[in-house]
Amino acid sequence: NCTDVTLNGGNLSFNVDQFTTYRGIEGIGCGTITTDTTLENDILSDGTCFIITADDVTLDCQGFEIGFNSVGVIGAVGVQVIAADDVVIENCIIQDYNDTRDNSSGVRLDDNSDRLLLRNSTLYVNSTGGTPYGVNIHSGDNTTIENVTMRVVGQVDGHGIMINQSSTGTLINNSDIMMSAGNARNKAIRVEGANTTIQHSKVVVNSTGGPAAQFNAAVFINGTFANEIIIHNNTLIAKGGTVTFGIQTAGVNRDVIITENRIT
Repeated sequence: NCTDVTLNGGNLSFNVDQFTTYRGIEGIGCGTITTDTTLENDILSDGTCFIITADDVTLDCQGFEIGFNSVGVIGAVGVQVIAADDVVIENCIIQDYNDTRDNSSGVRLDDNSDRLLLRNSTLYVNSTGGTPYGVNIHSGDNTTIENVTMRVVGQVDGHGIMINQSSTGTLINNSDIMMSAGNARNKAIRVEGANTTIQHSKVVVNSTGGPAAQFNAAVFINGTFANEIIIHNNTLIAKGGTVTFGIQTAGVNRDVIITENRIT
């Protein structure tokens, strides 16, 4: 047995009742990442957890959880990538722990962060009082989202995946995206960036707010900015609300190919 465990000034002490191989292992905490990082434990942050600022970094959670926003910080992010290319985020559970603040994101890309690969992960983002993002591709080209499960709860203008007009070349493949919409204009996937492909995925918008839940969509394409869009072999589901779309378009849509989808 291991008893009387204390941590004081960085020193770990404990008592055992026989010779053992027990030892203390320092866990990884939230902060800025510039080298490959592998989690060995669940972690939790008051606001934003990880910020990746270097190229060619892999964050492998090994199935452990990145918890963020435990005290309710506006704009908190689970993993934020800033001006970093060729980043891999894999095998993660990313969990938003506060639903009262606005603009939280599970993953966010900023400052031309190109060629992100997000795979084999699960994201939970809640903002019952505001605007959440599962993945916010604010500024980054050639992002790949593959084998990702995402559950996002929002009120107004929430997004499972937001692809900004300055971000091109996004691929969403073999993923399960659900947006629960309490009010209006929520999109499971919002496409404003050119050359976007959505394939082999299940995309759901579930309008839960009664008559106020309107103009929600599984996939929204803003044709003013987005062109060369492929939506292929997906299941697109729009449930509830007064005006709800499987695919909603706006503006002048150019080179949009929609094939072999099941839309309900």
